[in-house]
Parts: sequence; structure tokens; C-alpha cells
Amino acid sequence: MRLSRSVQEVVDNQLCTQCGTCVSVCPVQAIEMRETPAGMLVASVQEEKCDQCGLCRLVCSGADFEMEDLENIDPFKGRVLKAYVGHAGNEAIRASGQSGGVVSALLLFLLENRRIDSALITSMPADGSLRPHPILARTKGEILAAQGSKYCPVAPSTLLGRVENGERIAAVGIPCQMHGIYKLSRHRNPLASGIKYKIGLFCDRTLFYSCIEQMARKAHLKMKDVAGLEYRSKSRNGWPGEVCFHLVSGEKRFFSPSLRSSLKEFFTPLRCRLCFDKLNVFCDLSVGDAWGISESAKGDSVILARNEAGNLLIRDAMAQGFLETKEIDAELVFNAQNIEKRRLDFSSFMKLYGRGGHLLPEYKGLMTEFLKAGNKALDAQNKRRLNYSLDIAGSATKENALARARAWQRKQKRDLFFASLLGKLKGWIRALCAGDDL
Repeated sequence: MRLSRSVQEVVDNQLCTQCGTCVSVCPVQAIEMRETPAGMLVASVQEEKCDQCGLCRLVCSGADFEMEDLENIDPFKGRVLKAYVGHAGNEAIRASGQSGGVVSALLLFLLENRRIDSALITSMPADGSLRPHPILARTKGEILAAQGSKYCPVAPSTLLGRVENGERIAAVGIPCQMHGIYKLSRHRNPLASGIKYKIGLFCDRTLFYSCIEQMARKAHLKMKDVAGLEYRSKSRNGWPGEVCFHLVSGEKRFFSPSLRSSLKEFFTPLRCRLCFDKLNVFCDLSVGDAWGISESAKGDSVILARNEAGNLLIRDAMAQGFLETKEIDAELVFNAQNIEKRRLDFSSFMKLYGRGGHLLPEYKGLMTEFLKAGNKALDAQNKRRLNYSLDIAGSATKENALARARAWQRKQKRDLFFASLLGKLKGWIRALCAGDDL
């Protein structure tokens, strides 16, 4: 199939999901991932090499995505065969994992039982770059070294072109990354033939790289002194973890999770705002934190088996002691993950961004009955959030992006202060009026 456009149009319309699928399918190697000044990782097409074959655009999930497989199924929840809560059977793996160490345990089970030859995962280097990179992990050590979430851009699908002929892999990723793999499979691209298992991670947005520098600034650290970063380290106080900077000196500095969460709204890419899929519904298994379900400081994970292959993987891993889980009601997961808020926000962001005359991602097969109308207060808040994303993403330099983010934070603080003051004044007036009536 020959198309007239490349993914450059998707990037120019700020709809790139940063997954890297296009890099692997390009037959003339005309696409690379580049970091923007604000700290996004987007596809860049070298026009002098591009032959306009259209393959990259065909498998790109940024501008359009087919959802017919979820007909009459709530896309915000997805198809669920079974739901579980649990952790790795090995206590050391559980302790070093993001929550319950479930993904690492599953990958080790698959590797040791020779069901896969490698796992497509993401690793954070300790070289000071603070730029995670995808790897095809083929050993236990490589899998364990990559434990923990990385809340910043990474393009794992760029490695699909390096998978050897006949190599069986398990792919791990956040929803946008798995959407690219889903489109590869849907269009019968040979790059997807080696993917035997798809393990999805719950996601509540990635963040610009520039957020890392702002975290370091708030922590009173100089970037030249930072060698590595754990977004949620359990090593001191257990789950849900602290922000931990690894310094060049070998020292570790720990900070409250609010160091990251307080900046989240200001460093969210626009495309994340236009994504419905928090629970990774197009995988064999979806895994996330057990918020509201387990409060164990050791950490637990919730697991949604999306199909029989995923459910069988859970049962087999349990039988060999790689996992310890118990079955739960999937609604507990949906409620704890606040899926109704995602439904409301997604509906609001799509409406507001479309009204601005911008190109929206086309979700083919998304039924309007699963969307939800918001209200004026929510729309006003989300309009500001869209402005954060657009303004910061459009920065010409990293310094400009950080300055804009700080300006937005100051504005929000002022707005909250005056809103609070106005609320108090209204309360006093109501109290005075009530006293007069007496």
C-alpha cells in the first residue's frame, strides 16, 4: 500500500507517541528519533532519503488507531478474562521491583523455560545521561538491571528491526508503545512475527526529559553531579517509593514522591492528554500498582489477563513459584485506577483540542457511548493543561522550556491563592447575611 504522507506530518501536528515503530519499518533508514528542546523524543524524517513508500505512516498509531477489536467493550477497561493481585515469588526480585516485581518474574519464567529468547525492555543507564534506552535482554542479569519505571520518553520499537530471524521475544511497554506493536500485527508486518508475549504496563502519562532537570533544581542538585535516577525507589521506605538521585560521588539522595508528582501536570506531552488507554488494553497481560487494593510496603502488583494466553502465563508462572497471586474482582482495579476520571479527562481534552482547530487522533471504532460529557469547571482546568503542554513543548531551548514551566507553576499558585481567598470572602459574606436575617 502506497501512501502520500510520512510520519513527519504526524510529528508536525504534535501527535507522535514517541514509540519508535516507524524507525524499524522504514526500508531506507530515513527515520530517526530526535530529542526536542523541551525533552520529547519524536520521529524525524530525512527527506533526502525518504522514498514516500508510506510504510511508516501505515503502522503509526499517533494519528489514527483501529479499535474494532474492542467492539461493544469499554475501551477504558478493555477485555478482562481474570484479574489478580500479587508479587514475585522471589523476595529479592519483589524488593527491587517497581511494585511487586511481577513483570521481572514473568520474564525470568519465560526465559528460564525457553519460551522466549529475549525480552524487549527499557533500562536506565548510570552514565549521567538520564536517558533510558531499550534493550533486547537475553540474560537474567539484564532483566533485573532494568527493573523500575522510567517516567520519561523511550522508543523501544526502534529495536524491532534488530530482532534475529526466528528469535522469540516478550515485549514490555506502556500503552502507546504497545499500540505501535498492535498496528504492526494488524497489518501483518513481519517485524511482529517474533513477538510471542505482550506485557503492558499501566500508564498515567510520560514526562518531558526537562522534568528531570526541574526535579534536580528543586532538590538543590547540580546535573553535573547526577549519575542516575530512580523515580520510585523502595530501598529505604518500601512501596510506593521515593525519588532517588544517584550522585557521581556514589551517594544516594532520597526525596518525597511529591518532587515528581508536583511537576507532572507541567511536563506532560500533548499526545498523552489525547490517549484513552491507561490500562494497556491491547496486550496479553496488563500490570500496574495495587493502589487501594494492597498497602504492603514490600509492594504488590495488579494483573489483568486480557486473553487465555495471558491467563495461562500467570498460572504457569505460579505453578513454578515465580509468582504468588490471588484472584480479585477487576472492578477493584478500575475503581482504584480512577478510570472514570480518565474517561472524563479524555473526552474533555479531545473536545477542547478539536475546538481549537487542531488535528485530533482518529480512534476508529471508538463508540461515543463510552465517552462522558464533562462540565465547565473541568473544561476550564483542562484548557489550562493543554496550554501547559503546547507552550512548553514549543520552547526553542531547554532553558526556555524550564522557564515557561516555572512561570506556569507560579501562575497556578497565584490562581489557587486568589480562588481560595474568593471562596473565603464568599463564606464570610454568607455568614454575615445569615446573621442579619437573625
